Amino acid sequence: MSAGGGPPELDRPRDLGALVRHALGLLAGRPLAFLAVGAAFTVPIQLVVSGFGLEQLTGRYEEQVEPVELVVGALTSYVLVTPLVMVGCALLVVGGTPSPGRVVLRAVELSTPLLLAAIAAAVGVALGLFLLILPGLYLVVRWFLFPQAVALEGRPGAAEERSPSARSASTASSWVLEPLRRSGQLIEGFWFRAAGTVMVANLLGLVPGVLITVPFQAWAAGVDREWPSLAGAILAETITAPIVAVVATLLFFDLKARQAQPF
Repeated sequence: MSAGGGPPELDRPRDLGALVRHALGLLAGRPLAFLAVGAAFTVPIQLVVSGFGLEQLTGRYEEQVEPVELVVGALTSYVLVTPLVMVGCALLVVGGTPSPGRVVLRAVELSTPLLLAAIAAAVGVALGLFLLILPGLYLVVRWFLFPQAVALEGRPGAAEERSPSARSASTASSWVLEPLRRSGQLIEGFWFRAAGTVMVANLLGLVPGVLITVPFQAWAAGVDREWPSLAGAILAETITAPIVAVVATLLFFDLKARQAQPF
């Protein structure tokens, strides 16, 4: 470990180009492992929420997506799929060569603080977008790294001597707020750098996502059933979510190293 707290090859500042090249190298080094982590969370969650909940497994194809489906889809990805994939991929990046199964189990173990923080972040971002849009975009970037904070810095606890009820309340509050606070602390002073990295990470996922979803959409239209479109969306998210997650993990270490540097 280096002074900043991460593996020596990770815990150092990188320019954006070097960060992206390293991320692509990590993904190319263990593609099946990252895909397995992406599929472990994307497939069951999207099947339950979109396939059964929104009846996309049995419904007829509709070219125009209903607003409720857009909202549910966005919330499912932001609150459930993305945080869990982020944690799983972060553990793959720092853990040497752990099996995807062990990584998935560890992500599930961390799901309580992770999902509580994700819900809090979703509420804050939604309020920011509803009010003036810009505050919401600011919070998306500021809280972008909360899954890495949960995965790589552990679950916050309440070690102080307090009554059981006080400790319980403190721990619950820490589970929700500490990952968001830690993400904001890392991005403080580097918001534009983080925003640029977030944009590049999503653009890296956009190209394969479009290449996958377009033919599946055409298939769905041809058979007049929604399930091929859902299959394409699940496959696309299985592939693209790990890309964003690995870039986010390297950004986490990059900002951690920069914050540790003396001015």
